[in-house]
Order: sequence, then C-alpha cells, then structure tokens
Amino acid sequence: MIKKSIILVSISLFIAIGYAQNISDLEVTFAGTRDGQIEFDSLLNNQKLIINDTTFSIRSFYMSISSEGISKEYYTVSGRLNSEMKKAIKNTKTNDKVYFDRIKVSHPTGSLYSVNAIRIIIK
Repeated sequence: MIKKSIILVSISLFIAIGYAQNISDLEVTFAGTRDGQIEFDSLLNNQKLIINDTTFSIRSFYMSISSEGISKEYYTVSGRLNSEMKKAIKNTKTNDKVYFDRIKVSHPTGSLYSVNAIRIIIK
C-alpha cells in the first residue's frame, strides 16, 4: 500500500513539473508581437490574442489604451476583442500605447494561469 502511494505521488509530481515547464514557455501575442511598435492597420485587422501552445486557451484579459496622458481600461472574458475594445482601437493614433495584461489562460485540466503582458506602441 505504501509503495502504491509513493508511486502515485511520484507520478503526480512528474506531471506537475511537466505543466510548470509548459507554463514558463507560454507566449501570448497580438498581431505577432509582445512588445514593440505596430502599424495602425495591423492593429485594426487583428481581433484576438494568440497563444503559442494550443493545449492552453485564453480565458480573459484587460486591454488599456494610453493616449495623451489619459488611460482607459477594458475587460473581456475570452481571447477575442469585444466591441468596446474594437471601437477604442479605431480611435487610437500614432504613439498611443496599447497594453494587454492580466491575461489568464487555462489548461484542459482546469488549472488557470497568468501570463506576461503585451505592450504595443502604434506607429
């Protein structure tokens, strides 16, 4: 009985370590970038965040736009931009900053994780 328990604990730890390695390799992008400048048209033509590991899915994120010292924040419970976010993006201009942060992703096991933010400056 003790031997079976040790084996089960070992297997559980092995699986947990495997997931932890996957999590550190996760990368979420918007319009192919995580940090940098992006053309206005490219920003408009993209509708969702993309994750590099298809076993995970994006559950929610915040988007904020900073323009001329004023910042406004938006929230969605999917990996896609909602209508309010799309409208806000249409009103951006050169040198405005768009941030996607507090990005939550889930694994089929039901575990929920946070991933790094995305920072974009409009060209």
